[in-house]
Amino acid sequence: MTEPREAKPAGLLEADQMAFRSRALAQSEVFTSLARSMVNDEMAAEREAQPGNFAIWANAAFTKGYCVRNVEEDDVGLAFVTTPPEEMPDRAEVEAMTKKIFVALRSDDADIDPYLISQEDRLFDVLDQIIGSEVRNRLDNVDSNMSSRARQELEDYITFWVVRGYAVRAAEQLTGAIRPAASVDG
Repeated sequence: MTEPREAKPAGLLEADQMAFRSRALAQSEVFTSLARSMVNDEMAAEREAQPGNFAIWANAAFTKGYCVRNVEEDDVGLAFVTTPPEEMPDRAEVEAMTKKIFVALRSDDADIDPYLISQEDRLFDVLDQIIGSEVRNRLDNVDSNMSSRARQELEDYITFWVVRGYAVRAAEQLTGAIRPAASVDG
């Protein structure tokens, strides 16, 4: 017999409000120094691998995914601070957890409950809204005769980076790179 799962907090915001706040938050510097280092390295690799504006698009999508997790934390009353350098987990540990979360979030069969703060349906609704707005923004800058295959590839590309950003923030929490603000005081 499996143990019952702890109920996830519902949060106060509707999915469209969370998506709006995530896009707004993405206009500021939201990253911890660890996440900034990770995104800088990933974007440098992306500039090498992809022509044109793709790294700019990837960075925007990554940032918004990271912000979704920040808004989700705030919505359920969680506040985190960066762990002091002497207690910081190894970057490789955070990267491994990021990959694990990323793969789980993109899989139909994975148990993603351990990685979520709030309800799965709500999170996926928010992520879908963010991905949809990013795709629409990018389509405004390309030929209107884009094939359906190319459009799907663009959506997959944006999805990859939005989910990756969310996974990095979740991995920071789950590895202890960030910790509840209350634990600093006592």
